Amino acid sequence: MVARLISLGALLVVGMASAQEPRPNYLTHEQLKALISGTTTIQIASGRMRVIGIYTQDGIARLDGGNWAAKGTWRIDSNKFCTKYPGIRRGYETCYNLVNTGENAYSLYFAEDGALNSTWVIEK
Repeated sequence: MVARLISLGALLVVGMASAQEPRPNYLTHEQLKALISGTTTIQIASGRMRVIGIYTQDGIARLDGGNWAAKGTWRIDSNKFCTKYPGIRRGYETCYNLVNTGENAYSLYFAEDGALNSTWVIEK
């Protein structure tokens, strides 16, 4: 009887795992490199916040939020886009996975937990 209950529990877990939503098609390392080559200007939207991001080939990142600005660094780590700003998130590096959602449009998901963080529209 106990063995049957354990088997039933295992089947439920397997069934639940297969019923989960499929993982998005994250951009690969090569796709990220092609996307952010040279100087790239991006409109970033996160909730009500709208920001312009500028990422230069030398790894410098700039954010312009209208009445505030930040300067930091960016890098590509495997299939993740990572940023670090001294005045944002206590200066810790944050990494994201990107999913293409349309022409020049992307969704960014926190690499740590897969939660949606923001959207991007590439200007140039």
